[in-house]
Amino acid sequence: MFKTVKMEIKPVLENPLQAFYTDKFQLYDIIEVILSQLPYCKELTMTSFSISEEFTRKIYRFREQFFINEINLFLDTKAAAKVQKLNLFLKNTFDNVYLTNNHGKVIIFDSDPRVSICTSQNQTRGNRKESHVITTDCQIYYLFEKAICDMKSKAVKL
Repeated sequence: MFKTVKMEIKPVLENPLQAFYTDKFQLYDIIEVILSQLPYCKELTMTSFSISEEFTRKIYRFREQFFINEINLFLDTKAAAKVQKLNLFLKNTFDNVYLTNNHGKVIIFDSDPRVSICTSQNQTRGNRKESHVITTDCQIYYLFEKAICDMKSKAVKL
């Protein structure tokens, strides 16, 4: 799968805007390809309505593989009951887990370049067509970063 996704996603340094509407790969595949293209990732911040154990396992592996300094997760409060069985695993995978009123699915990479993904896919396995937009546009990155910061001020830390 990684090879297929790697062929689809062009290097972010040379392709500042990419969009996909597909069921051929998962969001964690996109994250893995982007991390493999970056020289480092100081901080990875992820927002989603919900998250699965499978997705969490992938992120746990990425932390070691790509030497990510900090990983933050924002989930919706309504999904908290659903993922309650994952709480310990989430705490061992993410540096910070926040619960807040959130339905957005955004991933931002504090790296060089800064990368943003805006997607329709929750951090779960999506077996249907999902939209994904990847960009290195700093204005979009900072817009998402500010929105996440605002969300953090109203969030409850797990």
